[in-house]
Amino acid sequence: MNTISLDTAVLLTGQTKRHLRGRIAEGHLVKEDGTDPHGRTHIALAPLAASIGFPLAAEDVEAILQADAGQAAAQHEVALMFLMAGKPERAFSWLQLAVEQGCADAMYTLGENLITGLGVPPNPTQGFAWIEKAALKGHGLAQQVTRELRSRLGDRR
Repeated sequence: MNTISLDTAVLLTGQTKRHLRGRIAEGHLVKEDGTDPHGRTHIALAPLAASIGFPLAAEDVEAILQADAGQAAAQHEVALMFLMAGKPERAFSWLQLAVEQGCADAMYTLGENLITGLGVPPNPTQGFAWIEKAALKGHGLAQQVTRELRSRLGDRR
């Protein structure tokens, strides 16, 4: 059975920990016993699927499990799942987690979202800064976009 931490369940469903703990207390969700190296509460993923807001394919479940384990690339993948499902506000938390770990792909995506205002208040200056950070980490598309914008602005750094 695939289980995820309560923190991940909050990010996936948009529900509060208090609400999810209430569902556990009422018997609607089952708290999984076991040892989590971080001491986190784990619950089964399957009963939460309907609350996520889009159907989960097998590769989506695998990405969620890896994201729950702290893998930055998987956290970025989960963010992309929410973006593609038209739920950009839920993508933001996943992007932040991946960015905190230095994921250049997440930095680029966050930058795009800040520039366009997708799921966050628009902030082109901050968005461009994130794209520049991704470029400095070797992200090819970010490097191309950065060069193009600097060229248009006459900045030859």
